[in-house]
Amino acid sequence: MKITHIFMAVFLLTALTIVGSIASDQEWIITTKEEASHSKYLDLNTTEVKVTLEEAKAIMISENPELDSDSINGELINDSDFGIIWQLTSKTSNDRSIRACIDPDDGNILYIYDGSKKTRADSKVSEEEAVEIAGKYVEAKFSPEQLKEVQLEAVNYLEPVADDLPGFYHIKYNRIINGISSLSDGVIMRVNSETGDVSTYNERWDMPGYETYVVDNKSILTEKEAAGCLKEFIGNEVYDGKTSDTTEVIESKLFWKYTENDEIHLVWWMQFTDSNLGLDKSLPGIVFIDANTGTVLVSSYEIG
Repeated sequence: MKITHIFMAVFLLTALTIVGSIASDQEWIITTKEEASHSKYLDLNTTEVKVTLEEAKAIMISENPELDSDSINGELINDSDFGIIWQLTSKTSNDRSIRACIDPDDGNILYIYDGSKKTRADSKVSEEEAVEIAGKYVEAKFSPEQLKEVQLEAVNYLEPVADDLPGFYHIKYNRIINGISSLSDGVIMRVNSETGDVSTYNERWDMPGYETYVVDNKSILTEKEAAGCLKEFIGNEVYDGKTSDTTEVIESKLFWKYTENDEIHLVWWMQFTDSNLGLDKSLPGIVFIDANTGTVLVSSYEIG
């Protein structure tokens, strides 16, 4: 989902920078993103959503208490490119405009453009400041129990897409359960490098937090054993059943993988190269291997 085309050009150009990290594969109750009509404005009588308009307005107000609540206008629209969103506009007490996109399925903030926030005249927000801003924002969103399970994973600065537009800090938090990161759960957010404003916030918290689901290092495959399973898999898939001796693991890590069937797998995520297949460090193959059985659950590679 992304911003609708009727937003001002500056807003659209800025919004384009957030596309890569806000992908969603979730379905709606009645009208799905794939099946939604081509009509721009959706009828709430036939399109059921989980987040009401009033709830979307409350989310917007929580981001800026200076909003004139009576000035908030909202519509449920089906953007031809980005799917179903709550499109909201409002004014602040100093008559500045705010525009927002709210996910009507989970309430995530897809984008907020707040014209009332002042740009720093002296210098841009530092990476350290951006991390501090993000940390305080997450603390306000999460319960004490949730905070125990999140860990800062990465911070990247994204250059402006055009002159006179701000850059952004892309900040990612992983959910950690019993010392291991979840592939599905965590937070992705962006901080405006000129204002320090959080402009996007995408949170997923689907995996059950089983405190008793303990990792037994004696019962799971070692990294070396998992690499052997990978070579056997590639051998069966490519080398007529012979174990590959050219497949080399270049990076690996243990993750929790939570499936649509509410199954939890402890997996080895591995990137690998294979000189005979044209797979190198610039374009490696990727697999997810069940850390208990050695079964390859997911594989992604393109033979050169």
